[in-house]
Amino acid sequence: MGDLPGRGTFEPTGLGPPPVLEESWNVYAPGTVLVLLGEYSEQITVEVWGSHRAERRALLTGIARGLRASSDTYPIRIRLPEHYDRTAEFWLEAGQHIDDPDVVRGRRRGHLFVNMRASEVQLVNVVTMRPYVMLAACGVEVAVDGSDTVASVEVSGP
Repeated sequence: MGDLPGRGTFEPTGLGPPPVLEESWNVYAPGTVLVLLGEYSEQITVEVWGSHRAERRALLTGIARGLRASSDTYPIRIRLPEHYDRTAEFWLEAGQHIDDPDVVRGRRRGHLFVNMRASEVQLVNVVTMRPYVMLAACGVEVAVDGSDTVASVEVSGP
């Protein structure tokens, strides 16, 4: 059995600043948060060899069954602890039995095409905003707490 890597594609999240993953606030280091840069996907070819047709068929069927082992028959999800606990999804796209000239030597090949997708994130430093309001007419600074809501400010002066 062998793995033939494919060409990966990167799909960015779009224009503007990347979305912040709020649940990652101060999780990996104080004053940091993860931002979502996009999704990376790749089609991986799993190549198997067998001496007989039945052996090749059994290998392909067993691996295909393992890739469909989840209860919803969609992707298998694997947690990536080295990549900020993000998950990678793997699902079976197609399969192919290959009978080429090596069949006479007892080498029968088969391919399974597996798609992989994972989110690409970056850990960034975050500074907590400390907003304040300067009332020019009075020359007074007013600290605004993040939990306060100010409907309107009326200043009357000279």
